[in-house]
Formats: sequence, C-alpha cells, structure tokens
Amino acid sequence: MSNGSVASRLKAKPTLDYETRKRIALGAARGLLYLHEHCDNKIIHRDVKAANILLDDYCEAVVADFVLAKLLDHRDTHVTTAMRGTVSHIAPEYLLTGQSS
Repeated sequence: MSNGSVASRLKAKPTLDYETRKRIALGAARGLLYLHEHCDNKIIHRDVKAANILLDDYCEAVVADFVLAKLLDHRDTHVTTAMRGTVSHIAPEYLLTGQSS
C-alpha cells in the first residue's frame, strides 16, 4: 500500500493529524466489524496491530495479514479458541488468567 502501515506512519514525519488518525481508526473498526459480523463465515483476525493495518493513497485503512485468522460458522454465537498473535499485543488479562473476554 502506498502509505505503508499504521505502525510505519506513526513513526514518520510529518505526523498524522487528528482527523487522519480518527479516519484510520474508524476505517480499521469498520473492517473488523465487517469480518466479524457481515461475512458469510465470520473471520476472526487474531493478530490486530498497527503493522497489520495498511494505508492507501488517501490514508484509508485496510486490514491485512490473515495468517492467524480463523473462520467461524455464522450461526455460532460463542466460540472458545486458543489465543494467537504477537505476544506483546495480547491482552494482559489473558496472559495472567488464560481467559479472554
């Protein structure tokens, strides 16, 4: 993608203004909502981090890197799954208790 990842843009100069950051956050949230709720099979990403949100020419967010993703039947309302992803990005309560919310 032409503007790299969110991780690379947060370190770059010039810095992103508030409106651009807000648009990126809302775009990433819309992408995850689509994957979780609107796909025929739900897709749980399991490795959401700044390096996996890419930015196009207009800094619109695109969710990327589905290596650890899990497909779920749309009829499932609750699924227990092993945690995956980058250790430094896993919720601390999961690391302490082994339970996710």
